[in-house]
Amino acid sequence: MANLAQAANSKDKETKELQLFSQASISLQDAIKAAEHKTGGKAMEAEINDESATVQFEIEILKDGKVHEVDESNEASENEMD
Repeated sequence: MANLAQAANSKDKETKELQLFSQASISLQDAIKAAEHKTGGKAMEAEINDESATVQFEIEILKDGKVHEVDESNEASENEMD
């Protein structure tokens, strides 16, 4: 039974991510370019943030040996990760 619940939750998460992705006002490629430009680093990973109230991409950037998390949307902000 647990596997059925996990599968349903996974499907719900995927559906939400697809909806958010289709509503994004910025493409994933443009979000990555913007994050790299802001930080001067290189993107390592990018995904849609399905926990945000607005459509945002979470991009992990490597710069100077540190990983930074940048949220790109209409309003962007940078936060350093541990």
